[in-house]
Amino acid sequence: MDSQPAGTRRLLLLTAPYGDGHTRAAEAIEEGMECVAPGWECVLVDYFREFVPNVVTTLSRKAYLDSIRLAPASYGLFYRAIGKVKPDSWMRKMMDSPGRRGLSHYLAERPFDVIASLYPIPSGAVAYLKDHGTISAQLVTVVTDYTCHPEWIHAGTDAYVVGSESVADLMVAYGVERARICPLGIPVRAAFARAAREARPGTDGRRRVLVMAGAHGALGGIGDVADALGRLSAQTDVTFVCGRAEALVDKLELLTRAWPSKPRILGYVHDVAREMAAADLVISKAGGITVSEALALGRPLLIYKPIPGQEQRNCDFLQEHGAGVAIRTAGDLNRVLRDLLTHPRELSKMSEAAGRIAKPDAARDIALLVVRMAAASAPARS
Repeated sequence: MDSQPAGTRRLLLLTAPYGDGHTRAAEAIEEGMECVAPGWECVLVDYFREFVPNVVTTLSRKAYLDSIRLAPASYGLFYRAIGKVKPDSWMRKMMDSPGRRGLSHYLAERPFDVIASLYPIPSGAVAYLKDHGTISAQLVTVVTDYTCHPEWIHAGTDAYVVGSESVADLMVAYGVERARICPLGIPVRAAFARAAREARPGTDGRRRVLVMAGAHGALGGIGDVADALGRLSAQTDVTFVCGRAEALVDKLELLTRAWPSKPRILGYVHDVAREMAAADLVISKAGGITVSEALALGRPLLIYKPIPGQEQRNCDFLQEHGAGVAIRTAGDLNRVLRDLLTHPRELSKMSEAAGRIAKPDAARDIALLVVRMAAASAPARS
């Protein structure tokens, strides 16, 4: 068993490798803990890379990325099918079993006061171990989209953190006690709050557009986006962020070579908060973390060809509150972009709406929840 100073509290953050969002959210909570409870020890672990056989993780990750990029409709069918599996069924327990034995061994050597899971399968594994008396740690599940899929729900969960009151209502409809649901928001890193304070509006009258293709370049219809922005490039400053998709950088260089005003084409960007804060409009996938980061900065979002499933639900949330718009055809994309970029008042209204629903302090509030949960349970581990 590992050693630690007597009385030290410990938080385990379990994340997943399916996109970068889950890890970014876990890092945000870690920052929140450093702010409100600096004496705590926080450990961030990729559940799949640590406990699940490498071949399973590699194949499932490739299947996920390929499906959202190449066959989004099939992914939507899979998402709906998984939603029909009851949370307390044997099938759900089987689906949550990969990595459970490795996690059990890990926790036997390294006890924690609270475990925060940012992905459904680790939540299920921890809940199972709690139900069988293997561990006594408190379990908080942080739902990273503006919806609640039934796969997130497990009877052994002590608290759920969700992005909004509407998600809390949906979770209640699934049978979760309202007292266990905390609509604190989806956590974003402190850099976004800093960037929001430091952002300066442009003074030259040109609109600034940031196109975020995702960490793996999975933004659909990038050719249509480039074509639509090319028509407006004479009066618009455009930045493309391609993540780790090196081939996409080359593709965009070709697609934009005839533009009258050349865009910036970047690969992986560490300070994405600064890039996002400098934009008047963000074009992106509708991942829950990216949506929350844009909201924290008060930046409106345009989503092109949203992926069925949780990303479509995130789009619904944005549109219901007037903070974003989802576009599905190239014709509509050209029209809406032209309208938004030539009528700044519409962008301002969307920005104001984004600010109203943003929860930029979610990471800190989740950290405070973790501290309260530990205080209400067993004494500090020694």
